[in-house]
Amino acid sequence: MNKHGVASVLGLTVASVLGLTLMTRPAVAFGADTALILGGTGLPVPPQSYVDAVEQLYLVPNGYGAYTPQALLITPEQAYPITGVNSPSVDTSVAQGVTILDNAINQQIAAGNRVVVFGYSQGAGVASQEMAQLAASSNPPSRNQLSFVLVGDPSSPNGGLNQRFAVPGAPLALPSLGTTFNYAPTASNTYPAAVYTQEYDGFADFPQYPINLLADLNAYLGIFTQHFAYLDLTPQQISSAIALPTTGNTTTQYYMIPTANLPLLAPVRLIPLIGNPLADLLQPDLRVLVNLGYGSITNGWSPGPADVPTPFGLFPANINRADVLTALANGAKQGSTDARNDLKTPTLFDTSSFSGFLAGFHTIGFTPSDSPSLLQLLAGFTAFGNEGVPVSSTGGIIKTLTRVVSNDIAVVRPLVDTAVAIGASLPKYDAQLFTSQLRAGHLLNAVGMPIAADVALVPYALIVGAVFPIVGAAATTVTQLAELAGLEPTAGASTVDTTAQPAVSTSTANAQPVVSTSAGANATNAPTIGADPASTPATRVRHGRGRVDWSSAMSAVAGAFHQAGNSARSNGKPSKPGPIANLRKAITGSAAHAHAVTAVARLRAGSGVTGTSGSTDSAHNTAGTGSHRAHR
Repeated sequence: MNKHGVASVLGLTVASVLGLTLMTRPAVAFGADTALILGGTGLPVPPQSYVDAVEQLYLVPNGYGAYTPQALLITPEQAYPITGVNSPSVDTSVAQGVTILDNAINQQIAAGNRVVVFGYSQGAGVASQEMAQLAASSNPPSRNQLSFVLVGDPSSPNGGLNQRFAVPGAPLALPSLGTTFNYAPTASNTYPAAVYTQEYDGFADFPQYPINLLADLNAYLGIFTQHFAYLDLTPQQISSAIALPTTGNTTTQYYMIPTANLPLLAPVRLIPLIGNPLADLLQPDLRVLVNLGYGSITNGWSPGPADVPTPFGLFPANINRADVLTALANGAKQGSTDARNDLKTPTLFDTSSFSGFLAGFHTIGFTPSDSPSLLQLLAGFTAFGNEGVPVSSTGGIIKTLTRVVSNDIAVVRPLVDTAVAIGASLPKYDAQLFTSQLRAGHLLNAVGMPIAADVALVPYALIVGAVFPIVGAAATTVTQLAELAGLEPTAGASTVDTTAQPAVSTSTANAQPVVSTSAGANATNAPTIGADPASTPATRVRHGRGRVDWSSAMSAVAGAFHQAGNSARSNGKPSKPGPIANLRKAITGSAAHAHAVTAVARLRAGSGVTGTSGSTDSAHNTAGTGSHRAHR
């Protein structure tokens, strides 16, 4: 398993499984501006590569290069059943994340620090709910004390999946799948904020007219091709992002990052030799049809103000049929030209549409490189679908086969929950839509909107409740059997770029996580939003990754579990071996928390942990005694 997966193991153990609120020590001494960096779903503890990418691509260009990333801000970032059949629901995870973030912000503000919060995916949703909570509080921080940078935000007012189905009088809820969609939209007039969305990202840029099935399917495929890729965009793509229109005096700016190729055609491009010409032949006309789902012919995002909550509708009203026919005619000519050009230089396999996903999966720590082997990719899916916890075939053949069978049988639960969502929750939502629209005097909407909702939400329920669990179970089975057969999914240190490792001070390596600051040193030279794209290098930023030995890391995990279990037994609550989900009952008390935090700190610092007693306590006792920032 890759080394960054270890951070996810410990992050989940400390935050999601133990049900903690905030377990963090400052990355720097108080009195310095701080960046609180949240992970996305399945990533409770962002690895150093994630932090580096956030700094270079989003914090520095927005003027936050001098802000120091906060270490060990652990949030659950779970979403049943995507992250596992035993993981907390997304509603529970977000609620806990908001509490953790609120405590961290108040701690920093009380110390006189300015704070910027970065959130990605579920982390952006957490930040959005915190913005709403602060706006309603009696003594919120001032605008010059707090700001936000969000990417892939599912609560974005006009396009976020959480808001797209928030029709007045008809609240959407899929309780069997753990989500009620009961989230406030990202606030537009509370704190300075920049929100970045990739075109066709199904979580952050969902079609406004979901009766268009092509647009829906394109958005769902965009979850894989676009949503995972925010940290592996080029600086040019970000600096040339399109500023979306807003209304009134807003403190939030929304940016759209255009997508070159339709996600819907990504599987077609995988067809040997003819895939790319065929996709380019279809793409111009197909793009027109997909964009109609957003109420546009040319753009894959809603044309209305980005800061206005915009629920879905039935049909776009301002589309001229003649313009559509003209665009289709022009698209047919363009597609023919593009296909002929492709045939002049044939490509056996075009995997470029999935390059963002593969690079993103690497940056967030689930694979050891941008071009993983099949087993490495399956191992990443295994960890992602198991609450962020790597799965190993330890214990011999019998135990491994037993786990495999048990894991596969466990998939039945989300399948049943999916059936409940489709057979009970969606009909209830349809009835509410029908009633609310009928009361408003919109007969066509009363009939059509329930149909449009089902066209979009049935595939959503199937993807979340069936596809993710089945793929996760299959990946787990293959990974464990392959490991049992001696086929190691991880390629070791040789696959990891070690030419740009963060420097670690020998005096603090065992106690202080490494955070980088070199990006912040050159903030004045960073590209600004709206800068000339030609002046910005069109190369992807590469990120140094710290060394963490896998066997030592697992020893640290086992040691933290062992000592925490001893602490739990001393408190009169006997612990017993079992799956990660049972640790909530087994691990209690501050000593257990301290051991887990120390293990996280050691791994984030890249130190090999060879023991679990003595040295662990020593490391914990030195935690928080000073500040440390390592330069690349």
